[in-house]
Amino acid sequence: MPPKKARNTENTSSESELLDSSEGPSIKTEKIQRKRATPRQSHAAIVLAIDVGSTSSLQSAHGETESDLQRSLQIADWIISRKLFTDSKDQFSLVFFGHECTTDDNYSNVYVHNAEFERARVEWLHVFKNEIQTNPKCPGDYLAALFASLEQLKIHGENGKDGMTEATVTLISNFGGLSEEDQVFEVLDSVVEAVNTIGAKLLIIGPDLNKETPISKSQQFGIEFIRNLLPKIDVTSYNFQESLSKLQFFIPKSITPRGQPFNLELGKDFSVRVQLYVKNQEVVLQERFDPVSASTSTADREQPQMLKKIRRYETVADHERCITLDAIDSTPDISFTSTSTVNKALSSMPSGKFVQKEDIVRGYRYGSTIVTFDKTIQMLSDVPREGKQLQLIQFAKKENILPQFLVSSPRYILPHRDGKVSVANRESDQKSFNTLSALVNAMLKKGVVALCRYAYNIASNPRLACLIPKITKKENYPVLIHYLMPFRDDFRYFDFPSILSAEISDYQKDLIDEYINNLMLCDNDGNNELLKKRNIHDPRIQHQVTILFLIYENI
Repeated sequence: MPPKKARNTENTSSESELLDSSEGPSIKTEKIQRKRATPRQSHAAIVLAIDVGSTSSLQSAHGETESDLQRSLQIADWIISRKLFTDSKDQFSLVFFGHECTTDDNYSNVYVHNAEFERARVEWLHVFKNEIQTNPKCPGDYLAALFASLEQLKIHGENGKDGMTEATVTLISNFGGLSEEDQVFEVLDSVVEAVNTIGAKLLIIGPDLNKETPISKSQQFGIEFIRNLLPKIDVTSYNFQESLSKLQFFIPKSITPRGQPFNLELGKDFSVRVQLYVKNQEVVLQERFDPVSASTSTADREQPQMLKKIRRYETVADHERCITLDAIDSTPDISFTSTSTVNKALSSMPSGKFVQKEDIVRGYRYGSTIVTFDKTIQMLSDVPREGKQLQLIQFAKKENILPQFLVSSPRYILPHRDGKVSVANRESDQKSFNTLSALVNAMLKKGVVALCRYAYNIASNPRLACLIPKITKKENYPVLIHYLMPFRDDFRYFDFPSILSAEISDYQKDLIDEYINNLMLCDNDGNNELLKKRNIHDPRIQHQVTILFLIYENI
């Protein structure tokens, strides 16, 4: 069944132009005189459909001061902001339904802000904040918006199917735009068929379905339609409050764990294929700052101009020093009219010659003598590297490895898993599992650990590593916990003062007990953890994102 058209209202001109997406120049090589095809980047295609109709001015949540439209725009703002900060490759199309403008006559009052999918842009934050308002002339037809969004995804999939990995429609509405007269349930099967045909996912953000709050009859009708839609297709639903709580913290781009392949050399001609994983790693927020001109006025939203830095080298004697820019700025312009005046005004300017970059070598100063250190000497002084390796040196008793000898965070060595379905790869993975499992069980039985010679890659110097055996409780999986250990030159010994009295007073015992009780992150029974580490966000990253977000808003 074709989609039902929304109510017809007066169609006015568009308030904002479509945002342009620019493509980079084609790449040329010197050896092959032909254009290289631009690779398609894998991305998720997301349609962000927001209700701006007359019913969006309602307040679905009891006791809230913000309207549903304000909360919808806040949610959309946070979605786009998080994609900006993570430099996500996902592409978006913004759709506003209940709008006074119409992009396609088949879907009245559905305005497509950008028909071409593009990555998240800062300009959209200004659109949410300054340009979008409630349209009192007509309600928001979420069915028309849903069909228009699916059509957008279908067109995008046909044009760039190789690069699209996922299609999602995010529908943000209070679902008060339709009533029983619109015969919504008659097109329920058409919605299911259209979603399944494209293979799209549906994310619905709206009022709380379980909370008994006073809502209008049209909203009750819309919520009943959503309830009937949930079991038939791949739908994820959140209410406004849940969405805001999930989006209020910045979450960095998720990284799929990928093991670093190694050959654990147990003997001269005997090695085991393993993979090394890092469980916890500090996330560094990628802040891309480029030098730009600061003279551009931001009031008119002019794009600042990019700057190019040119570096040059000039010979200078020991008694001379380079002139600073402040000294040049403080010199009157009339001083530059003649050479003699310039020499008087800038007596410290060196009279050297320029040197090309390829003619520069490093030099070390020993007193008044400069010793050059060219590439030939550097090659002789470099320590020869044997490349990537994980070689067994010997086994040692576990009690001989003291805690202060472990100088790095743990890494985990697991049996090699290729992930390919060929018979040869499966047999190789099974051999790796059996060998490592036998090794770990034997080490646990004898109570020993393995000392290894370890180098991460070809550019790394060899380090001393310790492999501690472990069998996981849930899966009975063999694991070697990898720690770096210090060399003799890395040890630092401390001289501690002697303790006057080794006895602890009752006051000190009570004080320590009270201190521990106050810092326990569990309830009174000791069962439930009050503050889980997996839910604690890095305050440094959150602060940086907040500052950047405020700067974006003021651009």
